[in-house]
Amino acid sequence: AFIKPNKASAGSKGLELKGDVCVSQVIDIRREFVADVFYDGNYVNVFPREVKLRSGYDKLIRLLPPSSRISREVRKFVECVSSQVELFAPGIFHIQLAEDTNGDLFYIEASRRISGTSLVNLANGFNPFCFMNRVKTDVIVTRFEDGEWFRYEDFVLDIENEIRCIV
Repeated sequence: AFIKPNKASAGSKGLELKGDVCVSQVIDIRREFVADVFYDGNYVNVFPREVKLRSGYDKLIRLLPPSSRISREVRKFVECVSSQVELFAPGIFHIQLAEDTNGDLFYIEASRRISGTSLVNLANGFNPFCFMNRVKTDVIVTRFEDGEWFRYEDFVLDIENEIRCIV
């Protein structure tokens, strides 16, 4: 197995070979998910989305509600491994998951950084800068409803809504 360092997570720079582990199964991926996570050591805030990739980047995005199966599974996973894996120590990170054709979920990777496409969750109250500064975030109503597919560009171009932090 190859491990990507957090400081250089793009491409293959700094890959580390782990000889004592192996990949034992090929996943027939049906769906892919990304969850932005803020964990304060007690509660896991999960902001999930389903993604369809093109050239390795989120092309289509479907926001998922906090009550979704993905939210529940990410929350359980983080609570289970946080005491053993430094990556899941309190703070902000994101997790990528894949679902196979049987509906089983697989952990793909995580990174202790704000995901590049996390701005799609601004409308759901995930403003990482507010979380980092322990400031409450407004959740505003937008046209991006849970369960509907949108292009990533739709989120980038939607400048009508102003995200504010409440002090």
